[in-house]
Amino acid sequence: MSWGQELKKFDLGQTVSILANLGVIAGIVFLGIELRQTNELMDEQQRFNRLSISTGTNTLIAGNRELAELRVSAMEDLSQLTAADRIQLNALEMRVLRNWEWTFRELPLSELPVNSWRRVSKRPSWREIWSERKGEFDPEFERWIDEAVVSAR
Repeated sequence: MSWGQELKKFDLGQTVSILANLGVIAGIVFLGIELRQTNELMDEQQRFNRLSISTGTNTLIAGNRELAELRVSAMEDLSQLTAADRIQLNALEMRVLRNWEWTFRELPLSELPVNSWRRVSKRPSWREIWSERKGEFDPEFERWIDEAVVSAR
């Protein structure tokens, strides 16, 4: 085998190796792009979920005059509510609290809508449900609500 033939074999082998390495690098770059796109999509979905959760109770009340009237009655005098009213109001307040608990787990503390939650926590119906049902939630969430929302009125 002559020197030229050995050089051609070496060049061909080296070229194939370089091309294979470039293919691996291109695959890694493509995978990185795909992961970034997937993360962006997941972030968008999470933002949409938070929006849906935060507007869900308001949408429910806005579309149901009976619930809106119940909320007004509860703000005026809880003692005048019927047993059925209390069940409905309790379910509504529990929905609010479960939404808060989910939000508490998903967001950094700095992003929680604390001022809004403090306003809601002033409702007698909310305070009643919180005192009755406390102990059914994540203990860390309960501590935080007591410190940042209930005690900070």
